[in-house]
Amino acid sequence: MSTGLCERFGLDTFYAVSNASTTTGTNITVQYKDTGGNNVATDGPYNIGPGEKKSIRTCDPNDGTDMSDFTGSAVITSTTTDIVVIGKAQNSINAGGPNTQDVFTAFLGEANGASELAIPFVRWANDAQFNDPSNNGGRQRTFLAIQNLENSPIKVNAEYYDKDGNLAGTHTVDIAGLSKGNTNANLAGVLGFGNMVDGAFGYYNDNTFGAGVILKAHPDNPNAEFIAINRTQHPGAGEDVNAVPTQ
Repeated sequence: MSTGLCERFGLDTFYAVSNASTTTGTNITVQYKDTGGNNVATDGPYNIGPGEKKSIRTCDPNDGTDMSDFTGSAVITSTTTDIVVIGKAQNSINAGGPNTQDVFTAFLGEANGASELAIPFVRWANDAQFNDPSNNGGRQRTFLAIQNLENSPIKVNAEYYDKDGNLAGTHTVDIAGLSKGNTNANLAGVLGFGNMVDGAFGYYNDNTFGAGVILKAHPDNPNAEFIAINRTQHPGAGEDVNAVPTQ
């Protein structure tokens, strides 16, 4: 799972885990890792009967760990059968606020990754446009979570492109083994590129819009595999989209 949150950024995450077998039960375990790759908490094991579902909240692992202010990722393991998992992030029960009150996202858990992913929708509104009370979703910000599927640390190049295919800049993200790294246009240093609005990415002075990111395994680890999600928010609401393998 590319992201796990508890009372962080105003959000909590939840996982819906379904047993894909209609004949055999399984036990599932959730291992939470912080952004340094350290094991933080273990939830489970839970028995899921044939065709049944188990709901998991990141804030409530049954090992009793205090997950307050947690940001990281999760690895969900099934002992016997294949499982299907959908994650969601929503306004935190204890730490939510007006900027996240209508955030109800959904993203897929993925068993396999790739060494190159495409994210065709990337935005970063400048402060004035993002915080304008009349914005109502018109100007957004995109945050990318990259999950390393390797046991060892890797580097991923996040290449930011404008609507015409020009490379605005590259952000190299270091990610611990089986852990999560983050990037966005602000961290990448690409705001105001070309004809873009000052302090923005993907929004242009001629009132057009469009931008994307290609995530590539760094030459130091060219075969490393990873998955990623794109969370795009405006004040109040947001959505998640899985990155797409390019091959």
